[in-house]
Amino acid sequence: MKRVVRWWMLAVAGFAMAAAAHGAIVLEGLKAVQQLESLTGVRPVTPKPANNEPEQGQAVDPAYSDVIRLMNGDTLHGNLLGIDGQRGIRWRTPDAQGEIVFKPERVARIVLPAKSTPAPLSSNSCLVALSNGDELVGAIVSVDSERVMLETDYAGMLAFPRKRVAALRMVRGTTGAIYEGPTGMGEWRSRNSRNNWRYQDNCLVATGNGSIGRDVKLPPMARLEFDLSWRGQLQFLLGLYTDSTEEYASNSYLLQMQPGYIYLQRMRRNGGSSHMGQAEYPGLHQKSKVHVEVLVNKEARTIALLLDGSMVKQWKDNLDWGGSGTGIIFGNQNIGLLRISNIRVTEWDGTIQEQGAPQAKTQRDVLELTNKDKISGNLESMKNGVLVFATAFAKMEIPVDRMQTLEFASEPLETAPQTPADVRLIFADRGVVTLTIERWDGLQLAAKSSNFGDARFKTTAFRQLYFNWEQQKQEAKGPNMMFGSDDGEVPE
Repeated sequence: MKRVVRWWMLAVAGFAMAAAAHGAIVLEGLKAVQQLESLTGVRPVTPKPANNEPEQGQAVDPAYSDVIRLMNGDTLHGNLLGIDGQRGIRWRTPDAQGEIVFKPERVARIVLPAKSTPAPLSSNSCLVALSNGDELVGAIVSVDSERVMLETDYAGMLAFPRKRVAALRMVRGTTGAIYEGPTGMGEWRSRNSRNNWRYQDNCLVATGNGSIGRDVKLPPMARLEFDLSWRGQLQFLLGLYTDSTEEYASNSYLLQMQPGYIYLQRMRRNGGSSHMGQAEYPGLHQKSKVHVEVLVNKEARTIALLLDGSMVKQWKDNLDWGGSGTGIIFGNQNIGLLRISNIRVTEWDGTIQEQGAPQAKTQRDVLELTNKDKISGNLESMKNGVLVFATAFAKMEIPVDRMQTLEFASEPLETAPQTPADVRLIFADRGVVTLTIERWDGLQLAAKSSNFGDARFKTTAFRQLYFNWEQQKQEAKGPNMMFGSDDGEVPE
């Protein structure tokens, strides 16, 4: 069995090194801790809690609520002090005397707690989708033949070369999360199977059969997304719009995922259930993790499921809407291990953007209006709330508030070059950006981008930082990696 590293051993390392060095402790991963263990012969063992209940007294100090994961799978709670292009990633933990400085090439990612509320959206709020997959939200200011200008509350004005912009998508409603978690076990409910669920380092972990639920206030237009990983055969249930978070047999919709097939049922407390159809998805046989995204339009009575960004199926209820509540239920129908993390509920704007879908090359821009009409041609300009769009028949002036999406012609599109120093940052509200970090001081991030040059960001705008992103994408992750120390140990 893989040996578990106990992070408080860093305190022993700190005392051992104090006489020889002052200031920062520099580690290449956690091999130093293992070497120290070998030298001292000390290997503390913490007994597992009975009945799979979380251990008492293990709440994370809010001052040390950041989490760093190394490329070898080790994780450490603490506080991100700063990032420097010369020194590396400066980290503080209560288990060590001095700072720890990590080499960026040894780090996989850093997870930060939410520290700010989302800014209110303006009438011209827009998501700028770049050709390298980056997405940034702000107020669209202008577009011409050379540049796209976006005003943001987190980095000021950003200017993108038009040839690097793949699409513009108007953002309506709110970008902020209605619910984001999990943050503890106390917020979840279960009738009689809670002992099979436990909370560990921002994850819900099931060690056997049972369900757990919570009222997350699902809105009428909802986007529910989370990361799901498992060991053994997948037998997963997801209850949607339930009026009871303790049982499946409520007025709700029930999504069932198993290897090869995915089913949707309409549940009634007094009238049984009705089958709404199934979708084949043989790819689950080869997976041990998947990003789940559910898009719901209550008025239209549609429920769409995307896995890893690809559409699986969209169901439509031909009867009246069947969900009487705003809660969700997670269920494990197997004795295998199941882990759920990064749960996020937001309002959905009604558009479905599939990732990785091959796009046909075209020399024309495609404009989709709010009434679903589509026009092909060339966007000549956008300024002062009006876009000028030239078609083969006429030149049109269209108010920006009538625009839904604009897909730019792909033939002149080019992708920004990658560098080994690139860091992929996930925004706290919505979006992602690839940057070369020059300095992070806790308040401000100074960085460079081949897409928009030098920029300074508010650090509160981000919730995750991915280092060595391309390397991580190329490396195959087996089941043990899914249940490693990334988000907490899962007991054998």
